[in-house]
Amino acid sequence: MLIGLSNWWLAAVTTPVSEFWTFFGPLVLSGIWALTVFVPLSLVVFGSVSAGDVPKASAMFNLSRQLGGSIAAAVLLTLLERSSIDHQTRSPAEHDVSQRSRRNHTLAVTVAFRSEQALASLDSVVQRQAIVLGYADTNRYSGDRPLLLTPLACF
Repeated sequence: MLIGLSNWWLAAVTTPVSEFWTFFGPLVLSGIWALTVFVPLSLVVFGSVSAGDVPKASAMFNLSRQLGGSIAAAVLLTLLERSSIDHQTRSPAEHDVSQRSRRNHTLAVTVAFRSEQALASLDSVVQRQAIVLGYADTNRYSGDRPLLLTPLACF
């Protein structure tokens, strides 16, 4: 549950510029999750094998963690890329943006017709915001899974 809550908290950050304290809470939660999962998991794995099999168990445990981490990273990066592209191709009017952002967008579009540099600047803003929204989607996705699977741990 901790990693799910942490990721949902991170998904709420949808600004390209954030302060240190914006990320402090979610990262503390995910750090607590890591402590409460990996240390007991290691104790259970190594405590359940004989002393002669500890090196083999250690190798298999590390291989499993590395392989799982690599697969998870590949899946999340693919999701991030697709989500960012999706947000970049959708109309800015579809997004829930503040009034100030809407005014800035309207002004930028008006100016963009007059200047190629303004058009490039607007494209840069849209790309940055699309990436931020892609990260939010990815965090939501990786937060959903643990929260949905938490009840199964009780059985």
